[in-house]
Parts: sequence; structure tokens; C-alpha cells
Amino acid sequence: MRLRNQLPSIHISDALIFMLCVLCLGCFLGCFGTEAVRIKVGINSKVDMKEYKTIAVLDFIDSKSNSLTDDGKTLARMVRKQLESGKDLDVMDEKTINLNLSEVIDKDKIENPEVLVSIANQLGADALIVSTFEFHQINQPMPYIVEQYSPRTGRYTPDTRTYVRRTQRLSFHARLIDGRTGETVFDYAPRIEERPESRRAWGLPLSGESKSRRTGLRGMAARPVATFVLSLVPHYEYERRTLVR
Repeated sequence: MRLRNQLPSIHISDALIFMLCVLCLGCFLGCFGTEAVRIKVGINSKVDMKEYKTIAVLDFIDSKSNSLTDDGKTLARMVRKQLESGKDLDVMDEKTINLNLSEVIDKDKIENPEVLVSIANQLGADALIVSTFEFHQINQPMPYIVEQYSPRTGRYTPDTRTYVRRTQRLSFHARLIDGRTGETVFDYAPRIEERPESRRAWGLPLSGESKSRRTGLRGMAARPVATFVLSLVPHYEYERRTLVR
């Protein structure tokens, strides 16, 4: 009889404990919450740039023609502009480089450490940035059939027009060169899956060819150029974090 009287009290105690646990859990979840926030984080450079105060960015060399082109000048200007944001770096301007550089550079010269040391001495630079690049633009003719109304016959007749779909691809290999030794300190080339590609809208053949090419080059080069430059200078990036309140 004594055991039978104790059993109900045991079940009541378990139920009370369960209810208290549920209430505590509810209070805990009600008092705390999460929020996604963006935090500014300092990122160190991949290269110790303290030894390189003056940097000269040479025009990028077209790998196919092994020559200096307007596209190569555009890419070099983009690198210079972003490097100028570094407070401790003295980036030589394009005019100063052209006035002091006594030789025309090509792929063979930027691979020769002795030539690179000579160029650095001519410019009075602690470091050089050199690069080769390939920029392809493929124009693919695409027929397009439309129907035009003929007043003479009173009917719609098919008319074939040719439009062009422009596909542009960019790749480059940029290197930071020590001006005293001519050796490569840091190099960067976008991986195959990271190489920019742009497919332009439909356009008439030969319409806006040069303008479209320049616009496409700058747009595609923006991200890989920024990645290369940010590897050389300390900077800040925003990261997403979860804040518990």
C-alpha cells in the first residue's frame, strides 16, 4: 500500500520538472536573438612593401603581338590608379616613365632580370610591376529573320538581317619585381575559372567596335586588377558575422 501511494507523486514530480524545463527554454529563446552584421576587418598585404617606396608600373605587353598597345596602357593605368590609394607608396606617373625609359620593352626583356634592374635604375624605382596579357574579342555573326510588310503585295515577307554577338575574354600575368635584383617578389594571374568573360548585347556589324572593346576591357579587368593590387597593400574588407544578443 505504501508503494502505491508513492507512485502518483513520482509522476507528478516528473511532469513539473518537464514543464519547468519548457518554461526556462522559452525564456532563454525570448531573451536572446541573432542578427547578421557587417564588420570591418583589417587585411595585411601578402608582400612586405616597406622596402619599396617608389613603384613604376610599366605598360602591359600584348602576348599575341609582343608589343605595347592601347589595351596594355589602359590596364597599366588601372593598376596605377588603385596603387595610388596606398598612403606609403610613391607611384610613378605615366609621363615620368615615358620620359625616362630609354628602351622599348617586350616579353623577352621583362623576363630578363638584368634588363629589369637596368630599367629600375633608369626610372629610379625600387620596384617594377610588369605584365603580359591576352584580350580576345570574338564576333559571331547571327542571322535574324524579321517579317516586313510590302505595300505592293499587301503581304508580310521574311527579311534576313545579320547581327553580331561579341564575346570578350581577358587574362593576364602581373608580377612585382625587386628593382635591385630583378627577381619576382610576387606574381598574380587569375585562374582559368576566374578569368573574366563578357558577352555583349546584340549589335549591328562594325557598329561601335572600338568603343565596345574599350568598355568591355575596363569592365572585365576591374575585379582581377583590384585583387592584384589589394595583395600588395594593407586594406580593409567587410565580413558578415552573426551577432548574438
